Amino acid sequence: PFVPGDRGPSTGSTGLKAIARFPDDAHHLCRLTLSEQKLYSILGHAQVVSKYYVERDRAAMLDVMATRAQDCAHRADFKGSFGVVRALSGYKVTPIQSVFTKSGSVTTSETARKLRWQEHFAELFAGEVVASDAALATVSCKRVENHNFTFDLSDSVGCLKKLAKGKGLGPDKIPAELWVAGGLPAAHMVHTLHLQIVDSEIAPIPYKGGRITNLGKKGDIRVCKNNRGLLLSDHVAKGLLGMMKDEIEPAYNENISDTQFGAIAGGGTDVPHHIVRSAIEYARVHNLSIFVLFLDLTQAFDKIIRELVFGLPHHIPNDHSSRHQYLISIGISHESSNFVLDFLAQHGSIFQQWGIDPKIERVVNSVHSNSWFRYGDLKSCVVGRTGGRQGCKLGSIIFNAVYNIALKMVVKRLKDAGVLTAFASSEASPWWAQCEADAKVSHELADVTLVDDEALIIFAKSPAVLDKHVDIVLAIYVE
Repeated sequence: PFVPGDRGPSTGSTGLKAIARFPDDAHHLCRLTLSEQKLYSILGHAQVVSKYYVERDRAAMLDVMATRAQDCAHRADFKGSFGVVRALSGYKVTPIQSVFTKSGSVTTSETARKLRWQEHFAELFAGEVVASDAALATVSCKRVENHNFTFDLSDSVGCLKKLAKGKGLGPDKIPAELWVAGGLPAAHMVHTLHLQIVDSEIAPIPYKGGRITNLGKKGDIRVCKNNRGLLLSDHVAKGLLGMMKDEIEPAYNENISDTQFGAIAGGGTDVPHHIVRSAIEYARVHNLSIFVLFLDLTQAFDKIIRELVFGLPHHIPNDHSSRHQYLISIGISHESSNFVLDFLAQHGSIFQQWGIDPKIERVVNSVHSNSWFRYGDLKSCVVGRTGGRQGCKLGSIIFNAVYNIALKMVVKRLKDAGVLTAFASSEASPWWAQCEADAKVSHELADVTLVDDEALIIFAKSPAVLDKHVDIVLAIYVE
């Protein structure tokens, strides 16, 4: 950058000094024509000037990065700090030229490598490989007429402005920056499309999926399981999902258990860590036996039954036999299928229980029905029948909504079995202080959860009692 008052490098004889570097010897310089000597002079001067300003630009960039790092440190923004480190390190993603197959051999062609990644992600996400995405459209049998989900052009403008910059491109190869630069005409086009989607309750096929890419996380990245999958969807699809998420979040934050600290407003790792450590200290102070069970579910996000959140796909007939057969066809067991159908019949979908607008529920249902992803430029794609939709703005909401059912069922069973501990405390006193009987408030401590990572805490007055409680806890979890 040009600094006010900065006249740049001193010219003087700098150009002549630069000329001396070009010819191999002084005699060659004497043999140059006048025009060639002028060109050498101009080029040499340009080198010195450009080097000067590159150095100044680098110094300014380092000042900006230092300021950003300091700001991240003040705000405890670890993600931002990591971004600064990445920027300074010049990190570059190295493409994987070959991967190991199931048999242990190495792929020898680009097509074989892509097919191996497709095979891996299909198994990882319990998906089905189909020849193309042409047959993945869904329809709405009977549209909702009475609803309150409305939005105007200003909302569409706002949703485009919220698109994150510098993100990977979806299948349409259109960056978010281009949509933002399109201004009002682009917003009007997106607004018209979203109105049609909401009115018809039919999500376009591109809105249902995207392209998946691999990102190494540990070990030899040629081994597929040592990578994680990242779904890159079209940026234009994120606008409508963002508006629906804004409508869902108030009810979501109100209905999710207060012991869930993952993907929730005001959540994070600090509070659950503090609760577990405080429970251990409490047991030490009061001479109690304590058992903390740390539970980490395997591929939980990709195995939840999302129909509990917004019901079965619209095209499935409403009779019990057809609905049961559909659930069986997507890999759900008979027992789980009966549970889902009984739950929906008795309580309705989770969105219905939360009072979510029925039009939003229909559109979310359509987006997740036949959700898909494609690796690279393959024609075939993988259809995910269960789990939260990878890369979707609503993925964490759908997962926590389903997992919340299981957590409440487990806590109720533990309470009925008498293994939970109730703490009496005063709202005006710390937890270790004595308080009057009429001022006590009872709190039951069961667990703390961060998305799918749970820590269950139980106390007992003796090791023998604790041992019996552990048996009860494990039996309930296994069941």
